Amino acid sequence: MCGRFARYSATSELAMRYFQVPVDAGFDAPRYNVAPGTDIEAFRAGGDAPAAFQPMHWGFRPKRVTDGPQPINARAEKVASSPYFRSAFAHRRCL
Repeated sequence: MCGRFARYSATSELAMRYFQVPVDAGFDAPRYNVAPGTDIEAFRAGGDAPAAFQPMHWGFRPKRVTDGPQPINARAEKVASSPYFRSAFAHRRCL
């Protein structure tokens, strides 16, 4: 199904290998069928908070939109200019 992915390695292994950041034990299990609309572990860095893995909702909805689609991706040629994604693309991203 479109947008699903599998993560075969434990989050703690990925966190130490690529980011040198410890991970909460609750995030550690591999996940084999991750669907849009669920909470996923994302690496967050910057701002006042220290770099860390945190649970985040997989989907997107601007604050000004109360009811509408929750896309999981955007076209590369429009993401910087589209009113729907423009602000988030400029100021908020995650891995």
